[in-house]
Amino acid sequence: MASLATGPCATMPNMVKLFAVLRRRSGMTSEEFVEHWRDRHGPLIAGEPTLARHIVRYEQHVRHIPDTIAGTPDVDGVAVQWFRSIDD
Repeated sequence: MASLATGPCATMPNMVKLFAVLRRRSGMTSEEFVEHWRDRHGPLIAGEPTLARHIVRYEQHVRHIPDTIAGTPDVDGVAVQWFRSIDD
């Protein structure tokens, strides 16, 4: 089966992916969580050279419909960080 990956991810077969399952703080709305994660946390990761130099790709997957039929009830998002190797 052919790989569907493109860009640097297609040429580095030994890449490591770190998945983080996220839950918002108690009392925080879904909208507040998404705003904080997208507008503060994402740029913080990208703007920190000691982290950014190791991360090949950073993804944020937000739970779009915050109800019980949209997956695990207490999960608000999943972050995926791609690294060149386990050494990174």
